[in-house]
Amino acid sequence: MPIDGLFDWLGRFGDAVEAIFHLGAISSTTANDADAVIASNVNYSIALWRWCTAACKPLIYASSAATYGDGSTGFDDAGGIEALKRLRPLNLYGWSKHAFDLWTMREATAGRAPPMWVGLNFFNVFGPNEYHKGDMMSLTAKNYRRIAASETIRLFKSPRPDCADGEQCRDFVYVMDCAAVMLWLWRGGPGANIGGVSNLGTARRAAFLI
Repeated sequence: MPIDGLFDWLGRFGDAVEAIFHLGAISSTTANDADAVIASNVNYSIALWRWCTAACKPLIYASSAATYGDGSTGFDDAGGIEALKRLRPLNLYGWSKHAFDLWTMREATAGRAPPMWVGLNFFNVFGPNEYHKGDMMSLTAKNYRRIAASETIRLFKSPRPDCADGEQCRDFVYVMDCAAVMLWLWRGGPGANIGGVSNLGTARRAAFLI
């Protein structure tokens, strides 16, 4: 459904909605149209939050590991708003996700929140049905066929002297596992972290080269 038509649809059929899973965004890490990114990733997300709050509907939304920037502050998701304030994203996309995370924490502290809400810092998600994403496909999807055929693949040169080319590491998480976690949270699984911003990854680093 086009974004422009969603809130009219919710006005007509919102009573039948059980929860909102908000995953849409301008997700390119090289995006430079600040007006478009703010409109899509911040303002639209705020509108969905406010609708869920007013309608008493659960909200699970996509934040991003891009909010951690260069990782110099660590990747701990146990802190509150003060911990979030220390993060320094490296690009406009990460900044937009960080801005919304901060806004949600302030709203929740003020008592203006959906009855259940979780923001998820997705790490490097890969899996089926991402081939439409072009340059934003995961490294796995971009290079699977080449690797399977024992062909050489190109990687970014490492920008750090303490990390050799090709030894950069990422936390790769399978898309089906992400979907399972989101459903588990919505259904209130035992130990589910209801209310806050949490990491969604494997907590295991994998190098680009094996």
